[in-house]
Amino acid sequence: MNQKVVALFLAGIMVMSILPFLFSGGQRQSAPETIEAQSFSSVGGEQINVPLSSLSDGIAVTPSGAVAVQYFDLEEAKKSHLQFVIGNTTVFDTLYGSNVVTRYAASYDEDMWFELHQISPEVVAFSYYISPEQYKGYQVLLRQNGFYTVIGSPIAIGPVNSTEQVIDVISGDIPATTTFDEVLEYAVDGAQLESAGIPDSGADQYYIAWKAIGTQNNNYSRTTVLLNPTEATIGNITEYAASGEENGLMYAINNYGNITEVTITTNASRFFTLTSEPVM
Repeated sequence: MNQKVVALFLAGIMVMSILPFLFSGGQRQSAPETIEAQSFSSVGGEQINVPLSSLSDGIAVTPSGAVAVQYFDLEEAKKSHLQFVIGNTTVFDTLYGSNVVTRYAASYDEDMWFELHQISPEVVAFSYYISPEQYKGYQVLLRQNGFYTVIGSPIAIGPVNSTEQVIDVISGDIPATTTFDEVLEYAVDGAQLESAGIPDSGADQYYIAWKAIGTQNNNYSRTTVLLNPTEATIGNITEYAASGEENGLMYAINNYGNITEVTITTNASRFFTLTSEPVM
């Protein structure tokens, strides 16, 4: 798999670990060694209430300017070989003292990012500082790790300017991004892992979807959608497809004007062959 695309697809996993501690004051909630789980209503204020079961759901509340977006159905991915693509995700569970079941991440060229996490059970089992003022009726919580959280289904997390802009989109005060509309027309329903972004070269945009297929997850597909791929990229894909069958990979290539869609399917025994197959 193209290393630049891999980096874009997985970059959000570690983004929070490199952020500085941001502190803006406020009243601190007591933080005993073992924190008793409380309901979301214990925080006060409005709660986020939007769906999060696909990349499109996350993009619907993403402010303009995002250059890479990701969606992971962590709960379902862990039931299949897709767990090897997402790696160890327990760090997300420790953020809340609850299980993160779906995750969406958006990153920007500037120092801005945010994530959405659907947790189960929906409880507050972590320490936080209460911001002095609510934002549009939402209580913004400062975490000890240096980022801000807005409670809801899903939870929003990120720098304060990012989380506030997400609330702005949800409130209808600013529009959501439309950057990836063209590639998302070919989004794969039910894909457990999805990503879209702007690569350095090879195409103007990409969309990648991984999907475990079948009741026993014994088959897998990877769909790549490229906007305005270069001639060199088309040549590479044609070459990969020519040798795909001998490696147990079945290629289906479709062209729709400025869009090229490549779907590769294989069985579980060839899963790691699929993960190493170049994208472009």
